[in-house]
Amino acid sequence: MPRCGTVVLAGRPNVGKSTLLNALVGEHLAIVAAKPQSTRVPVVGLLTRDDAQFILTDSPGLLEPEYRLHETMREAAVRAIADAEVIAYLHPLAEAPAPVLEAVAKLEHAPRAPIVFVYTKADLVPSSDRPTVRESLPLRPRGDRHAAVAFFRGGVRARGGVRAAAPGAAL
Repeated sequence: MPRCGTVVLAGRPNVGKSTLLNALVGEHLAIVAAKPQSTRVPVVGLLTRDDAQFILTDSPGLLEPEYRLHETMREAAVRAIADAEVIAYLHPLAEAPAPVLEAVAKLEHAPRAPIVFVYTKADLVPSSDRPTVRESLPLRPRGDRHAAVAFFRGGVRARGGVRAAAPGAAL
């Protein structure tokens, strides 16, 4: 039976959300720039693998709003987190460990979706300075979330050297 799940790519500005979306779908859908806050509205990409389809949402960066545009961007990012079935929380490896998503997003409650930590920009960290890899904590996703969680725990690792881990796991 085919399965479908929604996955939001969340994190602060310029952590690699758009780069990851483009790499996963194999197309240039999202703007990739060195300047933070290039993504102003969520960008959606579809990825089909075997009997599962993933609706990937590249959300604007979670930032401290300085003016109305920032407020709108942050609201879009928080809405995407609330609507997701799985949250891929991106954070640069050089700044590991990642702060708690609820604090970064200033959420009143923990998200209902499982959070998968994805450490990015590993190529910028000398291998001798990289944290030790440890096994992910077991996840108990509900319903069809299993396909999306399994994809990020295993499938993403094979694409572009990106590594993913379950909540609390460090890679």
